[in-house]
Amino acid sequence: MDHSLLQWKDLIESPRFKSLHHKYHSGGERSPPILLGLNYISGSSLAKCNPFGQGGAKDWIMVDPPPELDFNLISCAGGLMFGCSMRSYVVMNPLTGDLQVLPPPPSSPPMLSTSVMAMHASRQRYWICLAFMRVIYLYDSSVGIWKEVALPEGWIEGWTQHCYARAINSKVYYYCLRLNDVDTSRLGVLCLDLENLSWSTEWTIDGYDTPWEDFLVSPALDFFKVVVKDSTYHLSRLDVASKGFVKETSLNVTEGLSHAPSCCYKDTIVVAGPKTLAVLDCKTRSWSKHENQNVSNFECLLLFEPSLFDSCQ
Repeated sequence: MDHSLLQWKDLIESPRFKSLHHKYHSGGERSPPILLGLNYISGSSLAKCNPFGQGGAKDWIMVDPPPELDFNLISCAGGLMFGCSMRSYVVMNPLTGDLQVLPPPPSSPPMLSTSVMAMHASRQRYWICLAFMRVIYLYDSSVGIWKEVALPEGWIEGWTQHCYARAINSKVYYYCLRLNDVDTSRLGVLCLDLENLSWSTEWTIDGYDTPWEDFLVSPALDFFKVVVKDSTYHLSRLDVASKGFVKETSLNVTEGLSHAPSCCYKDTIVVAGPKTLAVLDCKTRSWSKHENQNVSNFECLLLFEPSLFDSCQ
Protein backbone atom coordinates (compact mmCIF):
# COMPACT_ATOMS: atom_id res chain seq x y z
CA MET A 1 0.00 0.00 0.00
CA ASP A 2 1.19 3.52 -0.80
CA HIS A 3 2.93 5.25 2.15
CA SER A 4 0.58 8.27 2.00
CA LEU A 5 -2.46 5.96 2.11
CA LEU A 6 -1.04 4.20 5.15
CA GLN A 7 -0.56 7.56 6.88
CA TRP A 8 -4.17 8.53 6.08
CA LYS A 9 -5.46 5.15 7.32
CA ASP A 10 -3.47 5.52 10.56
CA LEU A 11 -4.87 9.03 11.00
CA ILE A 12 -8.56 8.22 10.64
CA GLU A 13 -8.23 5.08 12.81
CA SER A 14 -6.55 6.91 15.69
CA PRO A 15 -8.74 7.36 18.81
CA ARG A 16 -7.93 11.10 18.99
CA PHE A 17 -9.07 11.72 15.40
CA LYS A 18 -12.29 9.79 15.96
CA SER A 19 -12.95 11.68 19.18
CA LEU A 20 -12.41 15.06 17.50
CA HIS A 21 -14.51 13.99 14.52
CA HIS A 22 -17.36 12.94 16.79
CA LYS A 23 -17.12 16.16 18.83
CA TYR A 24 -17.25 18.23 15.63
CA HIS A 25 -20.29 16.41 14.27
CA SER A 26 -22.10 16.35 17.63
CA GLY A 27 -22.04 20.12 18.08
CA GLY A 28 -23.26 22.80 15.72
CA GLU A 29 -24.86 22.31 12.33
CA ARG A 30 -24.19 19.05 10.54
CA SER A 31 -24.05 18.66 6.80
CA PRO A 32 -27.39 17.59 5.28
CA PRO A 33 -27.82 13.84 4.91
CA ILE A 34 -27.79 11.93 1.65
CA LEU A 35 -31.11 10.53 0.50
CA LEU A 36 -31.01 6.84 -0.42
CA GLY A 37 -33.65 5.14 -2.56
CA LEU A 38 -34.07 1.36 -2.33
CA ASN A 39 -35.78 -0.98 -4.77
CA TYR A 40 -35.86 -4.48 -3.31
CA ILE A 41 -37.79 -5.99 -6.24
CA SER A 42 -35.37 -5.19 -9.04
CA GLY A 43 -32.27 -6.85 -7.61
CA SER A 44 -32.07 -4.72 -4.46
CA SER A 45 -30.88 -1.69 -6.42
CA LEU A 46 -29.72 1.43 -4.56
CA ALA A 47 -29.54 5.07 -5.66
CA LYS A 48 -28.61 8.34 -3.97
CA CYS A 49 -29.35 12.04 -4.35
CA ASN A 50 -28.96 15.26 -2.35
CA PRO A 51 -32.20 17.29 -2.23
CA PHE A 52 -31.18 19.24 0.90
CA GLY A 53 -27.77 20.65 0.05
CA GLN A 54 -27.09 23.82 -1.89
CA GLY A 55 -26.23 23.02 -5.47
CA GLY A 56 -25.99 19.29 -4.77
CA ALA A 57 -26.93 16.50 -7.14
CA LYS A 58 -30.73 16.43 -6.79
CA ASP A 59 -31.14 13.79 -9.46
CA TRP A 60 -30.77 10.10 -8.65
CA ILE A 61 -27.36 8.45 -9.12
CA MET A 62 -27.13 4.66 -9.05
CA VAL A 63 -24.82 3.22 -6.39
CA ASP A 64 -22.87 0.11 -7.35
CA PRO A 65 -21.48 -1.80 -4.34
CA PRO A 66 -18.07 -3.45 -4.67
CA PRO A 67 -18.44 -6.80 -6.47
CA GLU A 68 -16.88 -8.64 -3.52
CA LEU A 69 -19.57 -7.29 -1.16
CA ASP A 70 -23.03 -8.84 -1.65
CA PHE A 71 -24.83 -6.36 0.60
CA ASN A 72 -28.56 -5.57 0.68
CA LEU A 73 -29.26 -2.43 2.70
CA ILE A 74 -32.12 -2.53 5.24
CA SER A 75 -31.62 0.49 7.54
CA CYS A 76 -28.97 3.01 8.60
CA ALA A 77 -28.14 5.32 11.50
CA GLY A 78 -25.20 7.44 12.64
CA GLY A 79 -23.04 6.75 9.60
CA LEU A 80 -23.54 2.98 9.82
CA MET A 81 -25.53 0.71 7.53
CA PHE A 82 -27.40 -2.44 8.52
CA GLY A 83 -28.19 -5.09 5.95
CA CYS A 84 -27.85 -8.66 4.71
CA SER A 85 -24.69 -10.07 3.19
CA MET A 86 -24.22 -13.71 2.20
CA ARG A 87 -27.22 -14.77 4.36
CA SER A 88 -25.83 -12.99 7.41
CA TYR A 89 -26.83 -9.73 9.06
CA VAL A 90 -24.00 -7.21 8.98
CA VAL A 91 -23.27 -3.66 10.12
CA MET A 92 -20.80 -1.63 8.10
CA ASN A 93 -19.37 1.85 7.73
CA PRO A 94 -19.12 2.43 3.96
CA LEU A 95 -16.73 5.36 4.47
CA THR A 96 -14.08 3.39 6.39
CA GLY A 97 -14.87 -0.11 5.11
CA ASP A 98 -15.30 -1.49 8.65
CA LEU A 99 -17.73 -4.41 8.74
CA GLN A 100 -19.12 -6.55 11.55
CA VAL A 101 -21.06 -9.79 11.11
CA LEU A 102 -23.82 -10.07 13.71
CA PRO A 103 -24.90 -13.29 15.41
CA PRO A 104 -28.00 -14.72 13.71
CA PRO A 105 -31.36 -13.48 15.10
CA PRO A 106 -33.69 -15.99 16.77
CA SER A 107 -36.25 -16.02 13.93
CA SER A 108 -36.58 -15.90 10.16
CA PRO A 109 -36.17 -12.64 8.18
CA PRO A 110 -38.80 -10.03 9.11
CA MET A 111 -40.67 -7.52 7.01
CA LEU A 112 -38.27 -4.83 5.82
CA SER A 113 -40.68 -2.05 6.82
CA THR A 114 -40.45 -3.16 10.47
CA SER A 115 -36.66 -3.61 10.56
CA VAL A 116 -34.89 -0.54 11.88
CA MET A 117 -31.50 0.61 13.19
CA ALA A 118 -31.14 3.25 15.92
CA MET A 119 -28.10 5.10 17.24
CA HIS A 120 -27.34 6.47 20.71
CA ALA A 121 -26.53 10.19 20.87
CA SER A 122 -22.95 9.35 21.88
CA ARG A 123 -22.52 7.21 18.74
CA GLN A 124 -20.90 4.61 20.97
CA ARG A 125 -23.87 2.26 20.89
CA TYR A 126 -26.48 1.15 18.37
CA TRP A 127 -29.53 -1.08 18.31
CA ILE A 128 -31.27 -3.15 15.66
CA CYS A 129 -34.95 -4.03 16.04
CA LEU A 130 -36.76 -6.79 14.15
CA ALA A 131 -40.51 -7.10 14.78
CA PHE A 132 -42.30 -10.47 14.81
CA MET A 133 -45.96 -10.48 15.84
CA ARG A 134 -45.97 -10.31 19.67
CA VAL A 135 -42.24 -9.82 20.18
CA ILE A 136 -39.40 -7.52 19.16
CA TYR A 137 -35.96 -9.06 18.63
CA LEU A 138 -33.46 -6.45 19.76
CA TYR A 139 -29.72 -6.46 19.09
CA ASP A 140 -27.71 -4.23 21.44
CA SER A 141 -24.14 -3.49 20.31
CA SER A 142 -23.05 -2.81 23.89
CA VAL A 143 -23.58 -6.48 24.80
CA GLY A 144 -23.42 -8.11 21.37
CA ILE A 145 -26.47 -10.37 21.72
CA TRP A 146 -30.14 -10.50 20.69
CA LYS A 147 -32.88 -10.00 23.29
CA GLU A 148 -36.61 -10.64 23.18
CA VAL A 149 -38.85 -7.71 24.13
CA ALA A 150 -42.56 -8.52 24.50
CA LEU A 151 -45.24 -6.09 23.38
CA PRO A 152 -46.94 -4.02 26.11
CA GLU A 153 -50.14 -5.02 27.89
CA GLY A 154 -53.18 -4.64 25.65
CA TRP A 155 -51.24 -5.51 22.50
CA ILE A 156 -50.18 -9.06 23.35
CA GLU A 157 -53.71 -10.49 23.00
CA GLY A 158 -54.96 -11.36 19.53
CA TRP A 159 -52.92 -10.77 16.39
CA THR A 160 -50.74 -7.68 16.01
CA GLN A 161 -49.41 -6.52 12.67
CA HIS A 162 -46.44 -4.16 12.78
CA CYS A 163 -46.96 -2.03 9.70
CA TYR A 164 -43.99 0.32 10.02
CA ALA A 165 -41.14 1.17 12.38
CA ARG A 166 -39.29 4.50 12.59
CA ALA A 167 -36.33 5.36 14.83
CA ILE A 168 -35.65 8.74 16.43
CA ASN A 169 -32.42 8.67 18.46
CA SER A 170 -32.73 5.87 21.04
CA LYS A 171 -36.47 5.30 20.56
CA VAL A 172 -38.39 3.28 17.99
CA TYR A 173 -41.99 4.09 17.04
CA TYR A 174 -44.20 1.27 15.74
CA TYR A 175 -47.36 1.83 13.72
CA CYS A 176 -49.43 -1.23 14.70
CA LEU A 177 -52.80 -2.79 13.96
CA ARG A 178 -54.18 -5.25 16.53
CA LEU A 179 -57.02 -7.67 15.81
CA ASN A 180 -58.63 -10.05 18.28
CA ASP A 181 -61.08 -12.95 18.22
CA VAL A 182 -64.22 -10.76 18.23
CA ASP A 183 -63.18 -8.76 15.15
CA THR A 184 -62.48 -5.54 17.00
CA SER A 185 -59.41 -3.64 15.91
CA ARG A 186 -57.06 -1.10 17.43
CA LEU A 187 -54.64 1.07 15.51
CA GLY A 188 -51.85 2.70 17.49
CA VAL A 189 -48.37 4.15 17.74
CA LEU A 190 -46.20 2.36 20.31
CA CYS A 191 -42.84 3.70 21.46
CA LEU A 192 -40.02 1.42 22.66
CA ASP A 193 -37.34 3.20 24.69
CA LEU A 194 -34.22 1.24 23.82
CA GLU A 195 -32.17 2.36 26.81
CA ASN A 196 -34.53 1.12 29.52
CA LEU A 197 -36.65 -1.27 27.39
CA SER A 198 -39.92 0.37 28.39
CA TRP A 199 -43.05 0.89 26.29
CA SER A 200 -45.37 3.86 26.00
CA THR A 201 -48.50 4.36 23.89
CA GLU A 202 -48.33 7.59 21.90
CA TRP A 203 -51.64 7.41 20.01
CA THR A 204 -54.53 4.96 19.56
CA ILE A 205 -57.86 4.66 17.79
CA ASP A 206 -60.30 1.75 18.18
CA GLY A 207 -62.48 0.17 15.52
CA TYR A 208 -60.27 1.31 12.65
CA ASP A 209 -59.46 -1.10 9.83
CA THR A 210 -56.46 0.44 8.14
CA PRO A 211 -55.52 -0.07 4.50
CA TRP A 212 -51.84 -0.41 3.60
CA GLU A 213 -50.48 2.93 4.73
CA ASP A 214 -47.04 4.46 5.16
CA PHE A 215 -46.05 6.00 8.49
CA LEU A 216 -43.75 8.94 9.20
CA VAL A 217 -42.29 10.43 12.38
CA SER A 218 -40.82 13.92 12.29
CA PRO A 219 -37.89 14.99 14.51
CA ALA A 220 -40.46 17.06 16.45
CA LEU A 221 -42.35 13.77 17.10
CA ASP A 222 -45.33 14.53 14.91
CA PHE A 223 -46.86 11.35 13.50
CA PHE A 224 -48.22 11.12 9.96
CA LYS A 225 -49.94 8.51 7.85
CA VAL A 226 -49.62 8.42 4.07
CA VAL A 227 -52.10 7.01 1.57
CA VAL A 228 -51.64 7.08 -2.21
CA LYS A 229 -55.05 6.86 -3.86
CA ASP A 230 -56.30 7.88 -7.30
CA SER A 231 -52.82 9.13 -8.25
CA THR A 232 -52.74 11.47 -5.24
CA TYR A 233 -50.40 11.43 -2.25
CA HIS A 234 -52.49 12.16 0.89
CA LEU A 235 -50.72 13.21 4.11
CA SER A 236 -52.64 13.19 7.44
CA ARG A 237 -51.42 13.92 10.94
CA LEU A 238 -52.27 11.54 13.79
CA ASP A 239 -53.89 13.91 16.28
CA VAL A 240 -53.30 12.93 19.91
CA ALA A 241 -56.01 15.16 21.39
CA SER A 242 -58.88 13.88 19.23
CA LYS A 243 -57.41 10.39 18.70
CA GLY A 244 -58.14 10.84 15.02
CA PHE A 245 -56.64 12.03 11.76
CA VAL A 246 -56.18 15.61 10.56
CA LYS A 247 -55.66 16.07 6.83
CA GLU A 248 -52.54 18.13 6.16
CA THR A 249 -51.98 18.29 2.41
CA SER A 250 -51.98 16.31 -0.82
CA LEU A 251 -49.87 16.04 -3.95
CA ASN A 252 -50.65 14.77 -7.45
CA VAL A 253 -48.30 11.98 -8.43
CA THR A 254 -47.89 9.80 -11.49
CA GLU A 255 -51.12 8.32 -12.81
CA GLY A 256 -51.63 4.73 -11.72
CA LEU A 257 -49.08 4.96 -8.91
CA SER A 258 -50.14 3.12 -5.74
CA HIS A 259 -47.08 3.84 -3.61
CA ALA A 260 -44.79 6.88 -3.26
CA PRO A 261 -42.07 6.44 -0.60
CA SER A 262 -41.39 9.39 1.67
CA CYS A 263 -39.32 10.40 4.70
CA CYS A 264 -38.89 13.29 7.15
CA TYR A 265 -35.89 15.58 7.49
CA LYS A 266 -36.11 18.51 9.93
CA ASP A 267 -39.21 20.53 8.91
CA THR A 268 -39.60 18.87 5.52
CA ILE A 269 -41.12 15.72 4.04
CA VAL A 270 -39.60 14.28 0.87
CA VAL A 271 -41.70 12.26 -1.59
CA ALA A 272 -40.09 10.25 -4.40
CA GLY A 273 -42.17 9.78 -7.53
CA PRO A 274 -40.92 8.05 -10.70
CA LYS A 275 -40.11 11.36 -12.41
CA THR A 276 -40.26 13.95 -9.63
CA LEU A 277 -38.73 14.47 -6.19
CA ALA A 278 -41.09 16.65 -4.17
CA VAL A 279 -40.21 18.40 -0.88
CA LEU A 280 -42.90 19.68 1.48
CA ASP A 281 -42.13 22.57 3.84
CA CYS A 282 -44.19 21.55 6.87
CA LYS A 283 -44.31 25.10 8.23
CA THR A 284 -45.66 26.79 5.10
CA ARG A 285 -47.38 23.70 3.60
CA SER A 286 -45.72 24.55 0.29
CA TRP A 287 -44.23 22.07 -2.17
CA SER A 288 -41.05 22.37 -4.24
CA LYS A 289 -40.33 19.90 -7.02
CA HIS A 290 -37.21 18.63 -8.76
CA GLU A 291 -37.70 16.90 -12.08
CA ASN A 292 -35.64 13.71 -12.38
CA GLN A 293 -33.70 12.95 -15.53
CA ASN A 294 -33.23 9.43 -14.21
CA VAL A 295 -36.56 7.68 -13.69
CA SER A 296 -36.88 6.13 -10.22
CA ASN A 297 -39.17 3.52 -8.71
CA PHE A 298 -38.39 2.90 -5.05
CA GLU A 299 -40.04 0.98 -2.22
CA CYS A 300 -38.22 2.84 0.55
CA LEU A 301 -36.28 6.05 1.31
CA LEU A 302 -33.53 6.32 3.93
CA LEU A 303 -31.49 9.25 5.24
CA PHE A 304 -27.76 8.60 5.56
CA GLU A 305 -25.12 10.79 7.21
CA PRO A 306 -21.58 9.62 6.33
CA SER A 307 -19.28 9.52 9.34
CA LEU A 308 -15.76 8.31 10.10
CA PHE A 309 -16.70 7.59 13.69
CA ASP A 310 -16.68 3.84 14.15
CA SER A 311 -19.29 1.95 16.15
CA CYS A 312 -18.86 -1.34 14.33
CA GLN A 313 -16.46 -2.79 16.90
